[in-house]
Amino acid sequence: MKVCGIIAEFNPFHRGHEYIIKTTRKQTGADYIIVAMSGDYVQRGEPAILDKHFRSKIALSCGADLVLEIPGLAATGSAEYFARGSVALFNALGVVDILFFGSESGDLNNATPMANGHLSPNDLLSAEYQKALHYFSSSITPMTTKRVGHGYHDADAENGKFCSATHLRDVLLKNEDLSLQKNKMPDASYTVLTEAQKCCSFLSFSDFSLLLYQKLLELQPSGYENYFDIFSDLSNKIRSNLPDFQNADAFRMLLKSKDIAYTHISRGLLHILLDYTKEDVDFYVQNGYLSYLRLLGFSEKATTLLSEIKKNCALPLISKPADAGKLLSAAAYNLFEKDVRASHLYQMVAKKDKNACIPSEYRRSPIIL
Repeated sequence: MKVCGIIAEFNPFHRGHEYIIKTTRKQTGADYIIVAMSGDYVQRGEPAILDKHFRSKIALSCGADLVLEIPGLAATGSAEYFARGSVALFNALGVVDILFFGSESGDLNNATPMANGHLSPNDLLSAEYQKALHYFSSSITPMTTKRVGHGYHDADAENGKFCSATHLRDVLLKNEDLSLQKNKMPDASYTVLTEAQKCCSFLSFSDFSLLLYQKLLELQPSGYENYFDIFSDLSNKIRSNLPDFQNADAFRMLLKSKDIAYTHISRGLLHILLDYTKEDVDFYVQNGYLSYLRLLGFSEKATTLLSEIKKNCALPLISKPADAGKLLSAAAYNLFEKDVRASHLYQMVAKKDKNACIPSEYRRSPIIL
């Protein structure tokens, strides 16, 4: 049995993502493809445009066999944290042979030198994946293929079918007619997005402006240095500029400077909002960047794979969140609960019917297709 892993955000899922899954299976001859996917918040320090359950359903509909959630601290961390958390996840499964990913160069060696300040985001992650495999002395083999279509940050799509996720997010957040974008995504992705649109709004950080302001206001007297990615200068800058807060987007631009990158600010503010502290990070790193595995969904044909994972898995595999308290240590459960609360916060903001109940993460079962 050959098993390949893919690390992804699928934010949202487009034809380039479908190409990666198909190419992975074709080039490796994989029997199964496992996706490690960010939850409701992503590496740029933003909420995902669509929640993790809808995105898992799309991934399974488009060729993935099993989807696991990358814990929040890794999913919203820098490239190093993101890579190490994801690789740790695949290592813990005990069944993954190959880590497959797209890169701008399509060459593992071209992405290796970290001294190159001009690496594209995909090549930067490619390098970090390889560093993470080395860090964990992993037996998993890295493989890459050249990324097709528009660049990572390309906001234009022209008429090419391989548009960027950035472009798709832009048009979805403008509430343009979704049918006009149908040719830019697989049919399954379009179907699920249409389904989601009936009950949920597509989200950006600006939708969390009031919640963020409230949290920053409560913490202003003591400052924000206890939070992940917040250092003293940034904490002081947030405190002094808080009277000029208008919304999350404008505030991030207000804080941006030559010394503090926009993405760093975004991550820091998101970590304050979601209560991810430096103490949490210390526990996370000391415990090998992972304390548990959260199963989001699997295909019916992957039951054999799931059985092998249960035999070989080095960490608790959580398929029923309500059971997490019995499976995890107190410190690990604290992190799990923070991810659950973050998802509940996401659902509250995303739901269109503000009188509707928020679906509890504790009652969620894995999606089976």
